[in-house]
Amino acid sequence: MSASTRATKRSAAAGESSAEDEPIQLVASRAKKLKSAAAKPAAAMPAADAPAGSAKPAPSLRKLAPIFTPRAASGASAEASGSTTSSGSARVVWRAPLRFRGKPGCLLGVCGAPFAAAVEKTLALPENEREQTIKVAAFDLDGTLVVPKQGTWPSPSDPYDYKPVFANVYKRVREEYESGSVIVIVSNQKQTTPYDISKPAKKVLTWQQKIAHIAQAIGCPMLVLAALADDRFRKPAPGMWDATMQELEVAGGKRAWVKVGGDGSSFYVGDAAGRPARGRIAKDHNDTDRKWADNLGLPFFTPEQWFQGGDAEDYKLKGWRLSWAKDDAEPSKPAIAPASSPEILVFVGPPASGKTSYYRNHFEPAGYEWINQDTLGKRDKCIAKAREALQKGKSVVIGERRSCARLCIPSDAPSCLSTDNTNRDKATRAFYVKLAAERGVPIRCAWFELSSEQVVHNSYYRAHHDLGHEPERNLIPGIAIGAYFSALQVPTQDEGFAEPPAVVKFRFQGDAAAREAYSKWWQ
Repeated sequence: MSASTRATKRSAAAGESSAEDEPIQLVASRAKKLKSAAAKPAAAMPAADAPAGSAKPAPSLRKLAPIFTPRAASGASAEASGSTTSSGSARVVWRAPLRFRGKPGCLLGVCGAPFAAAVEKTLALPENEREQTIKVAAFDLDGTLVVPKQGTWPSPSDPYDYKPVFANVYKRVREEYESGSVIVIVSNQKQTTPYDISKPAKKVLTWQQKIAHIAQAIGCPMLVLAALADDRFRKPAPGMWDATMQELEVAGGKRAWVKVGGDGSSFYVGDAAGRPARGRIAKDHNDTDRKWADNLGLPFFTPEQWFQGGDAEDYKLKGWRLSWAKDDAEPSKPAIAPASSPEILVFVGPPASGKTSYYRNHFEPAGYEWINQDTLGKRDKCIAKAREALQKGKSVVIGERRSCARLCIPSDAPSCLSTDNTNRDKATRAFYVKLAAERGVPIRCAWFELSSEQVVHNSYYRAHHDLGHEPERNLIPGIAIGAYFSALQVPTQDEGFAEPPAVVKFRFQGDAAAREAYSKWWQ
């Protein structure tokens, strides 16, 4: 089917995409009569930064597909001319979504050849002078480049529901490209349902159409990335930057060529900057943009700073970071060590507090075993398993709830059985104290003490980072973390323990690369 036939059919659709529209590729094409543009100068592009609705569509564009035809009061005035930039960018091509652990996690769109000019310029240099020569100018989308025309949230069905945040937005981004930078847009676009490649949601297609308009308005090559889920691609996690570097390598460049830090550094502009309320201006909805830049070592600017020359503003980052920890040094000996005779050992601590690693490092080698309620499921099964072990001469402890603590009872083997349980309250721990008395063995307690912020950090890190030999982990629901801390009763010796509970501080274990990853912002 010819381009003109497609345009005619789409025009008949009265603003809706036809069945022939490809969800993975949206094209902001030129009018057919501009085919010979390569042989003569392109029509002048009207100011892309004019107020919404100020541009009028050129007559030659009346047969373009409705989704690419300028409408009255649209924010994409640059589309009116149908011309392209000198670089010839006129398409936004959506490749297959990037995946994380087998699931689609990030949309990847390419407008023109975003790395071509920078790579060509760098390749012209002597090989020993190529490092730190490419400048990446990265931008958030919503609240940074564009905002909805009406309301707080973009329309899920109107690809024209946007306007530039400031009048000079499109022009400034285009000028940054013309100065030699690579333009990259990175946006969190979390979907309420998993992304379906065969049948993308209407709001995803709408968003892709909107990006086509915005890219045409800016008028230069660019890379567009959109994180669809709560995974490694979602800011502040570094997935979208890693994807950017991979695209650079595909274009013939190298990660080492990108300049990070110092004069002329790559940079990032975003509105989620952790700023408090300022007069009539509400506080920032998040701080993830600033954290993303911090993770990558990029200079960070708010839209007010970069587009308007505004001053830096106060901010506060929420969450937890390793560099904030007062004492992360590994102690010379563990806070609690295996006993030489049978005992019950109660691990008290929230999920993602390092109990599994502590068990493996210090108690599994000594023959301690446990009953894991996460594996067995129901309490009745745990009781049956414990009863079976008791009949074999082993002592057991049963967890009351599914979570992550360990209770260990060595036998004469010596081996032990333990349960998976946070043991957060006295009532739960009392059962184990009673069991110890019945069995005639001592009972001790190890309390894994860390803040809820660090638990959240640990949860995100292990869910969104490749842990190598470790099994994949899912995010722990915030409600589960909150429930633990709201019901926590700090263990004390007077509950019946043989000695004061040992306090175990979380200490990260891993090589230099793993530690560097753990040190980043993950939420």
